[in-house]
Amino acid sequence: MENVRPRHESSRKQTSHKKNPQDWTMKIRHFFFVLYPWFLQGFRASLTA
Repeated sequence: MENVRPRHESSRKQTSHKKNPQDWTMKIRHFFFVLYPWFLQGFRASLTA
């Protein structure tokens, strides 16, 4: 039983590692969606100034 536990944890780590790239793309997408309008606003402000 004790020998099986670490194995399970390592396998769990692998799945989380596999999921990581998708998590990154989602984070980057969220960043773009939040920052893009902000950048546009700043650009407009600098153009009108």
